[in-house]
Amino acid sequence: MKTENDKYAQMGRAALIPGLQLAQEILERALSDIRGELAEMQNGDAPMKQRGRPLKTDQTQAGAPLKTIGKGSAWAKMTAAERSREMKRRQAVARANRSAKEQAAFEAERKARYSVAAKKRWANMSKAQQKARMAQMVAAKAKKPSARLVNGSAA
Repeated sequence: MKTENDKYAQMGRAALIPGLQLAQEILERALSDIRGELAEMQNGDAPMKQRGRPLKTDQTQAGAPLKTIGKGSAWAKMTAAERSREMKRRQAVARANRSAKEQAAFEAERKARYSVAAKKRWANMSKAQQKARMAQMVAAKAKKPSARLVNGSAA
């Protein structure tokens, strides 16, 4: 006589079958691929396929962004100062492409992200220290380089 548990056991076993069949098909495909590659290697018919994305050539034209990736990329060949300049240029382009409304929303979000520690540090400064810090920030902003955009305008 079959019990309730026997029915559940049967249903559980039946549910496993489609997944196991799929796994078996995948393993058989992988096995046939490996056998094919092994036959190519042993017979010398064809070289092994290269894996991964091919490296792009450098596209370092005057003013054009660098578009290569990977181990042999232009980004990897840059010095830290060159990477820094490139990132500043990209940020300036993004800033210039934002509308005034988007810029205001971005600034509001940035101010909201100020850390609690920074707010405490500012609150603990004297008026003279705050004034000196503001002067430093204004001086640094005055030294900010302008960015060259693709269409020739500056940010």
